[in-house]
Amino acid sequence: MLQIKKILIDLYGTLGRFPIPIMASVLGFIFFSISIHTDSSDLKGFVFIKLALESVSGISYFIALDIFAESKKIDLGKRVGLSLLGFCMLGLHYYSIIPAMLDSESVFLTRYLVFITCFHVLVSFSAFYDNDENQNFWQFNFYLLTSISIAIVYSVTLFLGVAGALYAVEKLLKIYITTNAYLDLFLFVFIFLNTLFFLYQIPKSFDVFSHKTVFKNSLRIFVQYILLPILLLYILILYIYLFDIVLTGVIPSNAVCIPIFVFSIIGVFTYLLIYPIRKDKQYKLLYFFSKYFFYILLPLLSLYFIAITLRILSYGITEDRYLIVVFGDLAIGN
Repeated sequence: MLQIKKILIDLYGTLGRFPIPIMASVLGFIFFSISIHTDSSDLKGFVFIKLALESVSGISYFIALDIFAESKKIDLGKRVGLSLLGFCMLGLHYYSIIPAMLDSESVFLTRYLVFITCFHVLVSFSAFYDNDENQNFWQFNFYLLTSISIAIVYSVTLFLGVAGALYAVEKLLKIYITTNAYLDLFLFVFIFLNTLFFLYQIPKSFDVFSHKTVFKNSLRIFVQYILLPILLLYILILYIYLFDIVLTGVIPSNAVCIPIFVFSIIGVFTYLLIYPIRKDKQYKLLYFFSKYFFYILLPLLSLYFIAITLRILSYGITEDRYLIVVFGDLAIGN
């Protein structure tokens, strides 16, 4: 009973610390749910879709704002100003979405993913961004990564459990459960509860990230025996392809861009996981990886840009090719 009381008190504290992100998640769930139950061809349905998209986008922006305000002790006036800035950006994006954009779903989805990704990246820099806070920055982002993973596991488990119970009710008790009911459950869990699970884990004091943490052996095993072999496989395939191009003089295919980008993402993710022990020579494989990964990546990024540049010169610039260039720049920045 005491444990339940403590959880409820902590949840109440989370609501007080992050009221706008939680409200945004509630609105996102409500608007998406309404859009599901509304005719998509109806103008009202389109409006609710737009409201839902902006609400979901606002979750990460206002999380970043609240973390920044707490960690840097920002006064109320500046906090209100930054909140208004967020509402203005979301409002401008809302009015930029027109019905014709949904005719090309892939293009619209790409644009929206870029928009929302910018806010997610903002969260990673919200607490620590100065040069002398490098260690804090990596520990904070590792904590965020862990918290997101835990929140997703909770959400998946809860959704599957409740959805399974609804299925049992339908099959055993002969009570019809609509497909929309499952969709509503999915939205409630993965928009609202997932946000709440994540925010619940954020510590009240950000000083904890200035302390050196113990690196878990289970995490080392995961990196050393799962992630590193995957990266090695990518290295072998990509470098064989690179040497084949050099020897034969064949123009590289633009299809190589995706595996190179995936390799860079997995590599940076791995580097983030082992950052606390990257210089520890006790773990030779991890030390070797952290020391030489970015050198291994550089020739592949050169191949990446050669492939996409040739594609652009031959067929012109498109939105997808522009994004490939942007992703390549991000990989270089990492």
